[in-house]
Amino acid sequence: MTSAVLEESTSAENGRRPGNWLKRLFDRWGLFPESDEDSAANWERYMPLSVADAVAMLKRDLPEDTEVILTVKEDGTGSIGIRADGAIDESQEFDLKQRKIGDGEMVIEDQGKGLGRTIMRNEIELFRACGFGAFNIHAGFEAGGYTWARLGFLPNSVARPRLHEPVTQRYAAVRDLLEAHDRNLLDKVAALREPKDCWVLANADVDIAPQLRALAQGSGAEQDRYHGILNLVRKTSGDDGVKVLADMRHRLETGQNLYLGRFLLAGSDWPGHLDFNDPAQMERVGQYVGGWTAPKPP
Repeated sequence: MTSAVLEESTSAENGRRPGNWLKRLFDRWGLFPESDEDSAANWERYMPLSVADAVAMLKRDLPEDTEVILTVKEDGTGSIGIRADGAIDESQEFDLKQRKIGDGEMVIEDQGKGLGRTIMRNEIELFRACGFGAFNIHAGFEAGGYTWARLGFLPNSVARPRLHEPVTQRYAAVRDLLEAHDRNLLDKVAALREPKDCWVLANADVDIAPQLRALAQGSGAEQDRYHGILNLVRKTSGDDGVKVLADMRHRLETGQNLYLGRFLLAGSDWPGHLDFNDPAQMERVGQYVGGWTAPKPP
């Protein structure tokens, strides 16, 4: 959910700009306060870092004109919005009192500039420094279930139907199309008994596009199987089924790769987390964001 303050601050894209008094407050504090509350005071009531230090961490290694919109209510709930040369995280919510970050859909529009990774790193390092234990996300949309697992985040439960059913049913549908050594590697983890099984699946860079194209160009029975597999993808992708199916069709029809990890996890939907005290998770996510720049807090 995007706060009203954040919506106002980004309205310049539609030809409207925040009033001068808002700009002065932004220039001074690096934040927009809520209309009837002092976000700076509310932040410092709960957090060990000052607003100035927090904003400095959020801007680290980002363009000089980066905007940070920090909204904090009196009860400690609020949101962060970051605009950095086209890369925008406009939906990161937190509860400072309960020491919770995330749970909503994290939206980062990177536009291929690599800034999304820096934004994610800075947010994680800030809340880790402030004593939080985890960074929560909700993996959804067309590719979220695949992307977040590949980054190193883990599902809270592998029993969730919107995660378990796509993986197990799709794997069963294409298992015989795989080489024996790939089946030996993936048979156990495709049963999804442990959260970190998702990492192995997301890493499965076996290209199954050639096998699927062969079915599409084969006999009538083979073509029926091809369409049945794609229909299964659509049915196990929830509300995003049409988009997931369209993406896979596009990849197959334009000669692109379709990696098994994407085939299995695209369209899945699961709440997940990054546990700051899990070395394996921190290492995997750290590789994605280009390494951690802040020391581990005591």
